[in-house]
Amino acid sequence: MQSAQRINYNHALIYAIEIANKYNADLVVYFTITDNFPEANARHYYFMLEGLQELVPMFENLNIRFVIEKIDPIVGVTKISQNASLVITDCGYLKIERFWRKQLAEKLPCLFTQVETNVIIPVQEVSTKEEYSAATIRRKIHKHLGKFLVPAFLPKYLGKYVDLSNKFQPLQLKQINTVIKSLNIDHTVPKSKYFYGGFSKANILINFFIENKLENYSVLRNEPSQNCTSNLSPYLHFGQISPLEISLKVNEAMEINPQLSESSAVFLEEMIVRRELAINFTYYNSEYDNYTGLPSWAKQSLNDHQTDTREYIYTLEQLEKSQTHDE
Repeated sequence: MQSAQRINYNHALIYAIEIANKYNADLVVYFTITDNFPEANARHYYFMLEGLQELVPMFENLNIRFVIEKIDPIVGVTKISQNASLVITDCGYLKIERFWRKQLAEKLPCLFTQVETNVIIPVQEVSTKEEYSAATIRRKIHKHLGKFLVPAFLPKYLGKYVDLSNKFQPLQLKQINTVIKSLNIDHTVPKSKYFYGGFSKANILINFFIENKLENYSVLRNEPSQNCTSNLSPYLHFGQISPLEISLKVNEAMEINPQLSESSAVFLEEMIVRRELAINFTYYNSEYDNYTGLPSWAKQSLNDHQTDTREYIYTLEQLEKSQTHDE
């Protein structure tokens, strides 16, 4: 488990349980924490660890062994998989995530299966190339929605709770502060004052959004002072809640209350079409993280305005610390 840090609506976990039950095999869910993830800082790690901490008792209730180790992912997964008959993973689209999976595919002594679960429709099912805009990908996405916009139910794991106490020293998350201090990461950005990680918090937010904000979303979503957005971005980023579960809940609310139709359509356009356009870009454009990857029109616009006179110019540090003229 790496990019889909949840139990609900986790197709990789569902598939793993189904296979374990079918072959009467033991099942272990394994997560590695590395302190060299690109651009990550203490705020990211606090949020992620809060979500993982919540999963520990949930997996115990499912009778599934959940192991968290601080180790290089390739080293850790290779080590735990020496006697495995099958390794299943979720799908990641960033360069580092794809590098990890490629390395593991070459090193593991068994079959290695990847299951997409952080999109509504698998990327290659939608398109085999980088899409130019929402206009070009929207029709392709809507063609598949009926097949993929369906609930995903977690089967009961029928196997035994695996004892690995003699083989591994799992990371204990009872004291997250202690774990954070042990990581060699950027500690200059502290824990968020407003967001706490985990599915339970994400679930509260989506329910609150539907009940109190969704009706006005189409009109107020771009007005920051109105706080009309869902605030689910960090939870989606860490895979703590599924975009599928969110979309189904919004769809259900729209069916119950037709007055929500316009705002629901706008929300689902952004949750599905716009979000999966971004993932399509990341997947098919190898230069997604630098200037080279920009489309020609964007480069032209930047070049045209390169010498524009600007009233205020700030350093990146000033911007990060909100040290601007505008209160």
